Amino acid sequence: MNVLFMNLEITQCTTDCSNVAQGGMFPFCGSCTEFVTCFPGFMVRLACGAGLIFDINVMGCAPAQGGVCGTTEISPARTEVTECSNNCAGITAPGLYPVCGNCAAYDVCINSALLGSVTCSAELLFDIVTQTCNFPESTTCGIARPTSAVTSPATSQTTAVVLTPNRTEVAPCSRDCSTQAAPGLYPVCGDCSKYHICSSGILIGEVQCTGGLLFDIVGTTCNFPEVTTCGVEDATSSGSTVLRALGGLGECVDDCSRKANGDYQSCNGCNMYASCSNGIMIDERPCAKAGTVWDDRLKQCMYTSSTCTDA
Repeated sequence: MNVLFMNLEITQCTTDCSNVAQGGMFPFCGSCTEFVTCFPGFMVRLACGAGLIFDINVMGCAPAQGGVCGTTEISPARTEVTECSNNCAGITAPGLYPVCGNCAAYDVCINSALLGSVTCSAELLFDIVTQTCNFPESTTCGIARPTSAVTSPATSQTTAVVLTPNRTEVAPCSRDCSTQAAPGLYPVCGDCSKYHICSSGILIGEVQCTGGLLFDIVGTTCNFPEVTTCGVEDATSSGSTVLRALGGLGECVDDCSRKANGDYQSCNGCNMYASCSNGIMIDERPCAKAGTVWDDRLKQCMYTSSTCTDA
C-alpha cells in the first residue's frame, strides 16, 4: 500500500466564527477536511472533496499529500492515507474503518452495510494500527485516499495543461460580487479554477484553487476535475426562458433550484418579478407602482427597464 503523509500545524481554527475575524476562511477545529467561511452574523461550513484537506498554506482545499492541516484541537501522532468509511458504502471486507474526515470515530462494516458507528471517548482518537480508540500521541489516524486528477492535453504549443471538469452547468457566477445579493461562494465568470466570497454584493475575497483542482458548484469547494461541476455563465440557462430585452437578451427565471436567494425577472411578464428563497420560488410578484417594469440589473421596478420589454 502506498502511504501518503500530511503535516499538522497549530494555528487559529474555529467552530462558530466567534474567535476569528469576519470575512475570511478558517480551518474547522478538529477536522482536517472541513473549513468555514465567516460572514458578519453567520458562517458557512464546508467540506473538501475525497482525498483533499483544507491546507492552511494555500487557505483552500488541496491534495492531502504534503498538505498542512491547521488545528488547535487534539491531533494524532501521525496520519496515513487508508480506506475510510462514509456509512460503509463500497466497503466489502468486514472490519472497523475510520470515518472519513473524523479521527475520533469509526464504522463497523460488513458487505457494504453499516452495523454501527462508534465515537471514541473524550480526548481519544481511533487508531487504525491497533483498531481501537487510543491516546492521540500514540494514534495513527486514517484519512481518505486521494484520487488521481485528470487533465486534458493543452491545445496550444506551450507546455501548459487545460483542466477539464466532469461537467459544466449554467449557474450564477461572479465578476465582482456586485450582482450577488445572497452571501456565499460563487464561481468566477469564465474561470473554473477560482471562486469569490460574496456578502451582500461586496467582494470579500477571491480564492484560486491549487494543485490541479477546480471549483465545484455542487460541493462549493475546490475538487478534482473528474468529479467537478463547473459553473458557467449563459443567457439561456436550463429551466429558464429568455425575454427580449432593451439592448439585448435578458434572462428570466422559472426555477429557483440553483439560484441564489434574491429577486429575479419573472418569465411571465416585465411588470412582475420572482423571488427565490432557499430553492423555493414565489412568482408573479407585481410591481407596486402602476406602469413600472422590473429592471433585473437594478433589481427593482422602474418606469423603464434596461433588461426587459414586452414588445
